[in-house]
Amino acid sequence: MRTRAIGARVRRVAVVCPDLSVIGGVRSVASFVLQVLEASDRYQPVLISLATGSADRASVQIRRPSTWRAGPLVRHETSGSLTYLHVGAQATAVEWMRYRPRAPLTNLLQEVDLVHVVAGTPVWGLIARDARVPVLLHAATLTEWERGPAQGGRAVARWRTSMTKISAKLDREALAGATGVLAMNRQLAQFAETFAPGRTQVFYPGTDTSRFRPPEQYAAAGHLLAVGRLGEPRKDWGTLLRAYAGALQQQPDLPDLVIAGRGQLLVEDAALRHALGIVDRCRIEEDVDDARLLALYQRASLYLLSSREEGFGLAVVEAMASGVPVIATRLDGTRETIVDGVTGLLVERDAALVESFQQALLGLWRDPERRAVMRQDALGAAQAFSSSHLSRQLLETYGRHLDG
Repeated sequence: MRTRAIGARVRRVAVVCPDLSVIGGVRSVASFVLQVLEASDRYQPVLISLATGSADRASVQIRRPSTWRAGPLVRHETSGSLTYLHVGAQATAVEWMRYRPRAPLTNLLQEVDLVHVVAGTPVWGLIARDARVPVLLHAATLTEWERGPAQGGRAVARWRTSMTKISAKLDREALAGATGVLAMNRQLAQFAETFAPGRTQVFYPGTDTSRFRPPEQYAAAGHLLAVGRLGEPRKDWGTLLRAYAGALQQQPDLPDLVIAGRGQLLVEDAALRHALGIVDRCRIEEDVDDARLLALYQRASLYLLSSREEGFGLAVVEAMASGVPVIATRLDGTRETIVDGVTGLLVERDAALVESFQQALLGLWRDPERRAVMRQDALGAAQAFSSSHLSRQLLETYGRHLDG
């Protein structure tokens, strides 16, 4: 039970994020921040979710005249263990409209002492521009880093490219306007320092290492595991599928591959899995719950990440904390979490990516002694990203911005 010193003032902190009904990294980081605030006797959290799509349930939708008169709404919602206020926007089919301040949201933010925006990209910080309270902007990447070449027909691709250019410009405006920037990797911190000089720091999201922990005995012959949103192009499941299929040809007794996450594989990835002839060796687990996810980590022999972009990569730390050696593509996020050759293996994203990933997989699988040493080193390294360690840093950061 928390106790509070007599006379101490409890500060209210708004934790503001893109749509919290969507399972993913942003929601995980927000949950960490929320837990830190709830465990403190100095702060009271207010959790706020923001509209992210054209069909948002609390927003003015261009194609639905019935939504025009009411304007953006504030809805009380619950998703899993989270209860929050979801705030709509005007004309959310136009991307940059989602980032604009609106009266219902600004009114909520005026009632708190500090706003902590948690998002993938900095542009979301603009929603607090009119709040007149300190704003901490917690982000992992930039819009142009996160998005690959625009897909679709010529008109669709042109529209998406224009939206990316606008959002990229707004990223910079948001960084410049923030009271403080919490960057989840050094590459973003270096970039942000140009726009928020002296106000930028590297800050990692915390992982509950009491929950993600190693099994009593390492599953040395367990499945190979990859975790992430199944329909997310940035995960580059195609590279992983090709590397695994190639490795199987050289080592038929490799363990099965399990790809687990929310949603469904993209049509092209599902077709590739069939074309490679690995349907019986590659299992897709959709919409796994927390208990199942923990079990998958504890029964894995290797964790594999083939993404083309990760601002941090929480699943990598979860695997390390679970005592599972990791092979990952070299990205801004994985450079923060993995010491190449010590706590895991990093593979360059170049023209030889599939072959390099395949050889890294075969090499580590064939060397059980190296895996045993690597998993021990990874277990120790994961403690630097533990919730207990990082919660103290977060509270200190709040104190600096509120008390000077």
